[in-house]
Amino acid sequence: MAKEVPWDAQTDAFILDLNSKISKKYDVDFTAMLLNPDSYVGKKDIAGTLTKVRADVDVYFSDLLDGMKDEQAELNTALATATEQYKKVNALISGKSSALRVPYVKPLFVNRNSDNEETIVVEQYNSGLDSLIGKLVTSSTYVADVSAPYKSYFLGSWLFSGNRNYILTVNPPLSPILAVENSAAIINGRLDRIAPR
Repeated sequence: MAKEVPWDAQTDAFILDLNSKISKKYDVDFTAMLLNPDSYVGKKDIAGTLTKVRADVDVYFSDLLDGMKDEQAELNTALATATEQYKKVNALISGKSSALRVPYVKPLFVNRNSDNEETIVVEQYNSGLDSLIGKLVTSSTYVADVSAPYKSYFLGSWLFSGNRNYILTVNPPLSPILAVENSAAIINGRLDRIAPR
């Protein structure tokens, strides 16, 4: 049975590739460093090694992304479309919430219980969505815009809180760019546990 790791399979593949390079170059077990960063905190000479490791990780992911120009252009187009959908749906939700006097908030964070949620993913705005939003707002205690910003774009998502919570999401674009950036963030986050930048 394979050892469980605190990251996804895509990130694991990147870590295996990086481990083969970094472990030889700096005589450290890169994978072990990421699996148990707390054991490296305060180790002698770790700060200098960590600076070099981070630089190699940054170059690795930068090189990957530089080779994905076509995918980046496709992602930008998809994100522009998703942001336009976000604006339309958000205006509709905000308007219906205001008309029905249901509080509409943009919280910093919502501690959600996913066991008590139903997720609805929509492709784009249409008249059926207008009716659905009306029903969701009517049955809600409050509505929270929990959309995710990405660079200058938005990936629309709203929580309708009531007896049963509903999450309405505008279908987010799928892209290998997002997977690469997510993996880079996971790896850098684990390195930051040893010593913040």
